Amino acid sequence: MRFSVWRQAFWDPWKNPLIFFAVAFAVGISINVLSSWLEDWDWAVWIFGIGVPLVLVAVILSPLYDKLWRYPEAVPVIVPSRSCKGLVVIVSQGVGSSSARAAIDYHVDSLQRVWIIHSEASEPDAKTLQSFCVTLPGLIRDQVIPLALTDQEFVANPEATRVLIEERVYGDLGDLQPDDVIIDVTGGTKATSVGATLAGLPLGRRLELVRGLKFDERGRATVAGEPFEIRMDYKLKPHRRQKTASNPT
Repeated sequence: MRFSVWRQAFWDPWKNPLIFFAVAFAVGISINVLSSWLEDWDWAVWIFGIGVPLVLVAVILSPLYDKLWRYPEAVPVIVPSRSCKGLVVIVSQGVGSSSARAAIDYHVDSLQRVWIIHSEASEPDAKTLQSFCVTLPGLIRDQVIPLALTDQEFVANPEATRVLIEERVYGDLGDLQPDDVIIDVTGGTKATSVGATLAGLPLGRRLELVRGLKFDERGRATVAGEPFEIRMDYKLKPHRRQKTASNPT
C-alpha cells in the first residue's frame, strides 16, 4: 500500500478499515489516559472541560472559521494521456470497438492488464479484441479480462457499469494501485460512458477519452485518434458559508 493511501486511511475507513479502526482505538485510549492524568490538576478541568469547547464555538462562529477551513475543489484539466499499467475499455458492436483498440495501441508499452466491458451483442467484438491483446508483448490471456453486461444494462443502466468497474476492477487490482489504472469512457453507449465516468471520479482515479479523426453523417467517429486524459486536480479552496435569501412576504 502506498504511503498516501495509508495516510488517508487515518480518517477515511473506506481506504483501509483495519488502519482506521487501529488509529481510532489508539486515539480513544490516549484520550482516556490523558483524562485520568488531568483529573489530578484542578486547572485542567476548567481549561479542557469548559475553555476548549468555548474557544472552538467562538472560532466556528467567527469569520476566522472561513480562513482556517479549506476544502479540496476538483479542477478538471485536459492533458495528453499518461502511461498506465491497467486499462478499462468499453466495446460496442462493429466500428464501436475502434476506440478501444486505439486506446490499447496507445498504452501498449506499459500495459499489464486490460478489462474489456461489453454487452451480449458486442461479445464477439470483445473476444476479437481479447485475441488481439494477447498477441501484444507483456500481456497473456489471464491479464485480458472481459466484463459482461446485459444488453439492457449496456444501453440504459449507468449504475450497472459503475458497480461492475468498482467491484471487478478496483475491487481486484492485485499488485496495481488505483492511479495505475485509467478508464477509457469513449466506447459503448451514453449509459456506459456515464457509469464509467462515475467510477473514475473519486480521488486517485483516472479517466480518458479517445479523439475522433473521421466521422460519419450522424457525427459518430469512424476513425479513432489518440486519447487525452481528463485529470482531476484537487486544489484547496477557502470555505464560504452560503447566505440564505429570505423569502419576500
